[in-house]
Amino acid sequence: FGDSGGEFLVSRLDQTNLHLRKIAGRLTAPALYDLGSIAVPWQDSPPPAPALGSVTDISTGDFRPAHAMWRNGSIWLAQGTVDSGRAACRWYQIDAVTRNVLQTGTVADPVLSFFYPAIAVNERGDVAMAFNGSHAGQYVGAYCTGRLASDPPGAMSEPLLLRAGQGPYDRVDGNGTNRWGDYSYCS
Repeated sequence: FGDSGGEFLVSRLDQTNLHLRKIAGRLTAPALYDLGSIAVPWQDSPPPAPALGSVTDISTGDFRPAHAMWRNGSIWLAQGTVDSGRAACRWYQIDAVTRNVLQTGTVADPVLSFFYPAIAVNERGDVAMAFNGSHAGQYVGAYCTGRLASDPPGAMSEPLLLRAGQGPYDRVDGNGTNRWGDYSYCS
């Protein structure tokens, strides 16, 4: 949103670094710029999530950042990670110029697994994050959380169940993975 001077690409470099690139220039002759690494808290792929009635645990994806967006000089993004042995959702606000993490947080629960996060930020800096959640006694449901720009850095509200799951899910692919759509979205 606004003129960032190009399009940013964020990927995982290793367990404590993200990698930032930028595509800039005319569409007829774009250039890819390597902007370097961004130090972040340790992150790794989330484990599969148990879900009520599912024979095979739900695939929660991996550590790749998702839904990166530029707003007011910051890059905002979310990614799946692991917290206390369960799938969790991590989010970041990164200064697009200095590559410093301005704030980050992890949405986790002692019982629920949270996975496939998506993030959206408005012009005031208020944030919404959507994701899926489940545990052995609950079907996969849709959740969200958020924060106001005035909230303390790194804080998100308690996750809110948007829609409870309706039944077990078993769509095991040829690799033995019970893939759950692979993505969420919010705007």
